[in-house]
Amino acid sequence: AEDVESATMAAAMAGTTTICDMPDSMPLVTKASVFKRKVAFWSKRAYVDFALHAGFVPNTDFKALIPDLWKAGPTALKTFMCFSEDIWPAMHDGELFDALQVIHDVNGFAILHAENDHMLTQNKKKLDKEGRKDFKSHLDWRPPIVEYEADRRATFLLRAAGTRGLIVHTSVPEGVRDIAHARASGQSVYVE
Repeated sequence: AEDVESATMAAAMAGTTTICDMPDSMPLVTKASVFKRKVAFWSKRAYVDFALHAGFVPNTDFKALIPDLWKAGPTALKTFMCFSEDIWPAMHDGELFDALQVIHDVNGFAILHAENDHMLTQNKKKLDKEGRKDFKSHLDWRPPIVEYEADRRATFLLRAAGTRGLIVHTSVPEGVRDIAHARASGQSVYVE
């Protein structure tokens, strides 16, 4: 397991001068108070410059939480459109759109892990029923359509909310192409 010291020391040894940490640490960085504690913790231990993302999860009062969280200074606010782990369930479209509108209102920046949760769940059921645990089962669980559909939906929701955003961990060329087209039409959306 890596910690702040070992991660930033390794970065410095490799010549990397700045790193950015994701919000899915323990505790989850979904409140301004937790974000501020994390900044203080990292400030005493980091060997290189750093930035920290925060996040948002379902079943949250976004209007009460996001403005204070954004004001605390994260570089972005991340969520998962699919299940990640028990502490970070899938953010479905209704709540996602509500959150994106609040992020827009505070001139924030959203980061979306875009995969179709319903397709993933259905694929997993089939694979479990077949007893599949081979390497290819992972690819069958997460075929390109799972990501491509969610990339398109994420881009649409960001545009409808007027929110700046980044689709992370993109691995399908169709998603990159569609986001390039959205950017060419003036949308502030980016792709990793």
